[in-house]
Amino acid sequence: MLSGPAVLGGVVTPDSVVTTSYYSSNTANENMIDGSGLSGAGPVETQVHDAHAGGSGFTMWHAGPNDGGLGGPTGTPPPVAGQAVVFDLGGPVWLDGVYIWNFNQAGWTGRGVNDFEILVSGDSDPLTATFTSVGSFSLAQACGCATEGAQLVSFAAAVSARLVKFDIATTHSGQVNNYVGLSEVRFLPSDNVDPTDAGAQYAWGENVGWLNAEPQGDGGPGVHVDDFELTGWMWGENVGWISLSCKNDSTCAATDYGVLNDGGGVLSGYAWGENTGWVNFAPASGGVVIDVATGEFSGHAWGENIGWISFASSGTHPFQMRTGWNCDPAPPAPAGSPVLSVARSGTAAELSWGSIAGATGYDIVEGDLTTLRSSGGDFSQATDVCLSNHRTTRSLSHADTPTSGEGIWYLVRGENCAGKGSHDSDGAGQDGLRDAEITASGDDCP
Repeated sequence: MLSGPAVLGGVVTPDSVVTTSYYSSNTANENMIDGSGLSGAGPVETQVHDAHAGGSGFTMWHAGPNDGGLGGPTGTPPPVAGQAVVFDLGGPVWLDGVYIWNFNQAGWTGRGVNDFEILVSGDSDPLTATFTSVGSFSLAQACGCATEGAQLVSFAAAVSARLVKFDIATTHSGQVNNYVGLSEVRFLPSDNVDPTDAGAQYAWGENVGWLNAEPQGDGGPGVHVDDFELTGWMWGENVGWISLSCKNDSTCAATDYGVLNDGGGVLSGYAWGENTGWVNFAPASGGVVIDVATGEFSGHAWGENIGWISFASSGTHPFQMRTGWNCDPAPPAPAGSPVLSVARSGTAAELSWGSIAGATGYDIVEGDLTTLRSSGGDFSQATDVCLSNHRTTRSLSHADTPTSGEGIWYLVRGENCAGKGSHDSDGAGQDGLRDAEITASGDDCP
């Protein structure tokens, strides 16, 4: 009998995993979920993975000549296209994303996954399940060192799943046939309120009673706090559901709203409930703040139809909402530049970029290519606008068509609660300092 999803330390550890192929018993499927090769004193998602220096990746999984439970393709080496991994979470879980440690064997990191698709299913049998796509993603190549960290792949909205499938398209080596692999995988449940199960998931509305930010327990559709946004739902016995983000039900194209985190715990923006109307998390005479060290909420939100909502009280009936999110100690700011792709769709430019290890949000700036050339590469003159700040998805549609003979440039940098990364490429072809010049333009992302 299945025990159900194991939500421990803020992540979900799969019950089991099957693959299209594996190389040997030393590089078997289970290496992706058993913690082999991980080290560190903090939560699992903050731990680092070894490189199994001098070995053969025995703390990791990679494909090969043996059927891993999904029936191939196999080979020595096997074809990359068609390789897949399916994780069984043991029961339905609402997920916001997945932590992935890419294949990290010293000297062989080109075997790591580059492009892949994530699909989910509520079924229990991976051989007969019907899967639905969450999206296509890419991973950065691992360092091949003893301190490889997890990469967080965030979903645009929470999804419910029992089975999660990775359909692998390419490796970093670019080879058609290769021993593609991964080191470790954990899943991010869609709520991180009341992490110690102490009943710290309630707010109080003066006119509506208790509001529960974890209405279905761990792994349910409750509130999830990230560096730059809150997603998920609250439930009030007298008012029903309150949504903290349009991403919850994919309605952003019609009405773009959400509760935002500035990275330092100061909240803003709006939640929406069909029975409550708009709920303002930064009203003129109130506001809600999360302590970056303790994760404790404080302050008041204002509902246009329901009045004040309090997130903590030390009065006659004390209560305190708390989240597992924090930024103390702060992690390192993300380093490196993502690979940015631009495709045309009608008159719009469709931007997409790869993930950066440690990044939970992205800034995107735009400028004039003609000015950049005529100024000798001076971004202080050529930067026009911050297209998006604290963006939590890795794509952007931009409807701005240059006139004939003109051009537009784009730059993306990662950020997290500790601060912003860099627009600098550190390449030999870069002239000057992009960051300083973009800041000097006055059009940098704040």
